Amino acid sequence: MRYLGRLLWLLFTIFIVVTAMIFATSNNDSLTVHMWPFSQSVTAPVWLFILGGSGAGAVFGGVLVWTSFIVIRTRNWRLRSKIAKLEKQATETERKLAEANAQPTNAQNTQTGPFIEGPNAS
Repeated sequence: MRYLGRLLWLLFTIFIVVTAMIFATSNNDSLTVHMWPFSQSVTAPVWLFILGGSGAGAVFGGVLVWTSFIVIRTRNWRLRSKIAKLEKQATETERKLAEANAQPTNAQNTQTGPFIEGPNAS
């Protein structure tokens, strides 16, 4: 199963690279982009702007996913430490309960006063 996933990832990567190469070779026209509000302009092939924008978007999306992943891992770490603390506390409480149940009780049922065993008892 692991090799199948790697094979599919390799095929997907090859497909994306070949598609980008075909796109780049078929779009060689020049494009001029004016940098408003500046007076500068950049002239480059169309494919460079489109693939550059796609790459920048992929990097930006990757950074967003990475930061959310860090937040999730931090929350997971905190919850694991809470669980470990509560498990330790539960183990300690169970140990104390077992010790309390194992100790003999010295309290005896002693009643003071006469026992009445019925309505006509004297």
